[in-house]
Amino acid sequence: QSTIEQVFGNHISVQAATEISGYKDQYLRKLLRAGKLQATKVGHVWLIDLTSLTCFLYRAISANDMRYGPHKAWLPPF
Repeated sequence: QSTIEQVFGNHISVQAATEISGYKDQYLRKLLRAGKLQATKVGHVWLIDLTSLTCFLYRAISANDMRYGPHKAWLPPF
């Protein structure tokens, strides 16, 4: 599926978030469990709030410590 097909309202699948952010899915799930990203869990599937992901990425890019920034060039998805 393309990324656009994995957007549900203002929520996005972890798979789509990996494509957009450059982060690995394991790292995104770690952020979700830590409460650093807002999301809804439906069964075993996390749906990440797109606004929360965008804000997190902006903060990561503007931080002085780039170890936590995206691992590829990033532009807002929509």
